[in-house]
Amino acid sequence: MPNVPVCIVTKAVLDTTFLEEINQIGITIIFFISLSFLPPQLEKGAPPTNARLENFSHIASFANLRAIHFWRPVTSLSIPDRATALKQIDQLMHAGARVSVITGLKFGNNLAKIFRQNEQNAFNVFFNDHITHDHLKNEIFEPDVQEAILHAAQERSYPVYLHTSCAVSLVLTQPDYNATFRKPHLEARCLTSTCPSAQRARCASFQKQFAHPSEEVLQQVA
Repeated sequence: MPNVPVCIVTKAVLDTTFLEEINQIGITIIFFISLSFLPPQLEKGAPPTNARLENFSHIASFANLRAIHFWRPVTSLSIPDRATALKQIDQLMHAGARVSVITGLKFGNNLAKIFRQNEQNAFNVFFNDHITHDHLKNEIFEPDVQEAILHAAQERSYPVYLHTSCAVSLVLTQPDYNATFRKPHLEARCLTSTCPSAQRARCASFQKQFAHPSEEVLQQVA
């Protein structure tokens, strides 16, 4: 399936020899560079932030490779205010990043148990301050942190999305294949994101042209 991009999420520092070998495969490969700007004690074992920022300029020099910044998790531990969000976006843009996807601190039942009960865990206090014991959710995504990032991104004209598919569609210069512009996601995900006008136009054109499934598609589904 040569037209289907391969997406790889990584915290690694990617050297140019490796990237050259991947580029020679001849298919589009999108690296999601996972970079949270969390202090080292909260992200043990990960390469330093500055080293991972270099990935963006290295990837940009290869024709078949793309890069998306995976800003996860975004929390008040690393982004206490809008000024910090602006500083981090400036770092990303200076490094050559073209787009970011933001998510909160995601967890399942096992991770929630560790966060809640292990007082030595770096997220213990943060988790217990933001979640109640009787109402578990799968993600802590602080509204004020999200707002700070999106406002800073708007100020810098830097694309920040709440759906990964939007970012993938942007770097592939195509309408969003998940149709985040549909009503279930329009207000909370689509319009909230700092999407470039040209990309919004692609989605709007697609939505207008394909407002309903074709008869051929309906017959195939049937």
